[in-house]
Amino acid sequence: MRVLHPLARYPVPLLASLTYGWKAYYVYKLFFHEKLIELHQQYGPVVRVGPNHLHIWDGNAIAPIYKGGRSMGKSEFYDAFMAFNPNIFGTTNDDIHSLRRRQLSHGFSQASVVNLEPLIENELKFLQNRLRTFAQTGEIFDLKLLLSLYVFDILGSVAFGKPFGAQQRGYEEVLPAINDHLLLAGIVGELPLQNVTKTISRWSPIPWMRRLMKNRDALKKVCAECVKYKINNPTERQDLLKSLVEAVDPDTGSTLTEQEINSEAFAVLVAGSHSTSGTLTLLLWHLLQNPDTLAAVVDEIESTLPPLADDQIAYPIQGLESSLSYLMACVRENFPINPVFTMPLWRRVGRPGGLEIGKYHIPYGTNICISNYVLHHTPPSGATTITIQSIPLARRETKQRTIPLPNPLQHRPSHVYRPQPRYDKYPQDQHDSAPGIRYQTGNKAANGKSAQSWDWGDGWGIFVYGFAVNVVAYILVLQPAVLEETLALFTLL
Repeated sequence: MRVLHPLARYPVPLLASLTYGWKAYYVYKLFFHEKLIELHQQYGPVVRVGPNHLHIWDGNAIAPIYKGGRSMGKSEFYDAFMAFNPNIFGTTNDDIHSLRRRQLSHGFSQASVVNLEPLIENELKFLQNRLRTFAQTGEIFDLKLLLSLYVFDILGSVAFGKPFGAQQRGYEEVLPAINDHLLLAGIVGELPLQNVTKTISRWSPIPWMRRLMKNRDALKKVCAECVKYKINNPTERQDLLKSLVEAVDPDTGSTLTEQEINSEAFAVLVAGSHSTSGTLTLLLWHLLQNPDTLAAVVDEIESTLPPLADDQIAYPIQGLESSLSYLMACVRENFPINPVFTMPLWRRVGRPGGLEIGKYHIPYGTNICISNYVLHHTPPSGATTITIQSIPLARRETKQRTIPLPNPLQHRPSHVYRPQPRYDKYPQDQHDSAPGIRYQTGNKAANGKSAQSWDWGDGWGIFVYGFAVNVVAYILVLQPAVLEETLALFTLL
């Protein structure tokens, strides 16, 4: 494997060349993305991280890997995310992916999503009341948990037709289950024979593996119950689940089966809640750690947004994405420093002659990817290696971990603060035109990707930005006493 394999020319740790378990181990430990950086520092821009896997540290490789069409198909890694049938994120079939995009495009359009705006007000009011109480009592609280519960209830309202009541009763079971599903998919996705691996995992002698499978089943049950209720109790209320039930392929007239609706609803539940709450948490963390930036954001909000009327709970969503350009720059600066999705998204070289990336030849059949975390931590030329702290967001690990990075990753929104934002690039230091990855990119990106990536170009992105701005405005301007307690909490992490 190390000498005769077509990838033998590429540097690789011994165990990584012999077993898929090497990757799976670091995914389980939650710092595979950091291990990749260490390998690139040691070996250079291309490293072999599995028997048939290469990782690239070069933004110029984004287009040939992720925009290569059918000749660069998704690998079996995506099968690990399948809970029912393959959904728009996990399907490796290009025809099914195209069909789902056509069927779901209306539900994620700006016109459809803006109609959901009234659904956020009750959930926002509940969050505001809790924050007000903490501000008055001075009690230290877990802001990440509050934001996760809030986003989960928003998803319940706008996607499943009813709030889950997570903020009222805590929903201690479902939120960990979302993290467990992502962890399970990440581990299994790095292993061969996925169907066999998923089946064996249910009877694994390892308790935590059985727990991960059990929690995935709990999530499936939540989605299936919501879908069945929606089908059996149709209403005129517009939400994303109704859009799924009524989705029609404009070319063929085909609709989704109940199992297919379950699959897409599951994807919305997992991707929307995890990444949106994570982005909000990280945004506030960076603002609280950078007082000058925080002051500029507060000044922009106060000078741009008028006071809320007595009977007004939230600011109207439309227009917020263009009126608060500095806050928008802060969000965009947040992505390259702390991407909320750090797992490699593997593509398989399908061209018989292989793929050429710069001076490197990638053989046919090779799995290849670029981790967005690694890409955005590319050092400026001539930088010296320093140590920074990781932000502990995973449920299983709470201690901080330091890793060597050849770039001081400071949150400086001036990098991206321009009158006309550039959606396809994340400038970083003197690499001002460096290409970047948000959540997914290329021809196989999911509909509504902005729910996870905060891409402002479509309706769902505007909706997410709108209810996020309302939270940020309330915390930073309307209840500034929350800042002291929040900062105390984040200092402890």
